[in-house]
Amino acid sequence: MKNLCFLLFFVLSSQNVFSQEEENDLGKPVQIIEDMPVYKGCEGNTAELKKCFQQKLTEHFSNHFRYPKRAKKLGVRGRFIVVFEIDVEGQLNVKEVKGPDQDQLIEMEINRVFSNFPKVIPGKFIGKPVAVKYSMPINLKLD
Repeated sequence: MKNLCFLLFFVLSSQNVFSQEEENDLGKPVQIIEDMPVYKGCEGNTAELKKCFQQKLTEHFSNHFRYPKRAKKLGVRGRFIVVFEIDVEGQLNVKEVKGPDQDQLIEMEINRVFSNFPKVIPGKFIGKPVAVKYSMPINLKLD
């Protein structure tokens, strides 16, 4: 039986930030925010908060992801890119999963895992909560 091995290379990269409020006079996505989303319980300077957030998200994914049996049997593997957003309420929402096979089983499992991620403190711009988009590469391997 093949050993399941998945490597999670977690490189959080902010792609886009935009306010959810209609009154926002910016009207366009902004590329700079004052405060990144923060996982509740993380403390420290900006770099420490980012590192803690990445660590918590990586731990959550590693602890909760279950390789779908059918995907495992079919040998689905490769690099998947998950595009997600932390909304103004601090909820994580998957926007897109890109992968070599566009496998629905893997996509459903990724959505399940991310939907159970605890709420965080949302990012802020000009003192107001904003949605922040990220991308996260996930390398799935079967050994």
